[in-house]
Amino acid sequence: IANDDQITTVILAAEWSYYVYGRRHGSRQFIYRYEDSMNTNIDNNPQEFSAALASTIQLLHQSNKQIMFVEPLPEYTTRIPEAMAKIMWKGGDVASLQLPMPSYVDRNRDLFTFLSKLDSNQVHRIPVIEHFCDADQCRPYDEDLNPYYTDSNHLNEHGLSVISEPLLIDVGVL
Repeated sequence: IANDDQITTVILAAEWSYYVYGRRHGSRQFIYRYEDSMNTNIDNNPQEFSAALASTIQLLHQSNKQIMFVEPLPEYTTRIPEAMAKIMWKGGDVASLQLPMPSYVDRNRDLFTFLSKLDSNQVHRIPVIEHFCDADQCRPYDEDLNPYYTDSNHLNEHGLSVISEPLLIDVGVL
């Protein structure tokens, strides 16, 4: 990518907190090592990941790429469509699936700290939480109770439609 002159814009998007912390809700943990690191402690993952991401951004910037960074989506502890179906079948309230904003912030704290140090002339940040969250809660579904996710952390077609137009405007396609 860095050496391909036909690629002028690179969009970085991922389940960032999984890479930063080496775990997702209920999953096996992994230790992140960058280059010749001898890291053996999962608590060092944020530093290892930050070094790797900084190196990637530096390489892309030196290669004259426009870098777009899609900020993290809210992640949930359960598969949203299935959980919604079970709750509604039992006559419950799907509001129990909402993620408190402090949980979203805590899960992404180290990434946001890293991003705050980036030069905005090198990296254009694309926030997405405004489409899924208010000041207090993040909702994995819209006002008509249509889920945004296929599972706990991947957007479905409907979820993608919520952010695709703003994203395409940000990258200059629309």
